Amino acid sequence: VVWYDPDGALAAVFEGLSREGLHKVDARRSALAARREADRAWATISAPDAPARDTTLLIYAPWRRATAEDWR
Repeated sequence: VVWYDPDGALAAVFEGLSREGLHKVDARRSALAARREADRAWATISAPDAPARDTTLLIYAPWRRATAEDWR
């Protein structure tokens, strides 16, 4: 799940979330580092030999979601 939050309204909620099986990735410092961390987490979560468990990957992105127009 990706939370796009250009206004920072969800930052405190993101920081306060904590539960077993939740892997949070914060992109506020570096989008590239966050991408690498998310890739590693996803590889672990989705590995064929990974134990079945309730795991959620939550990515906090402090910018607006790109539109189709942005990609043109």
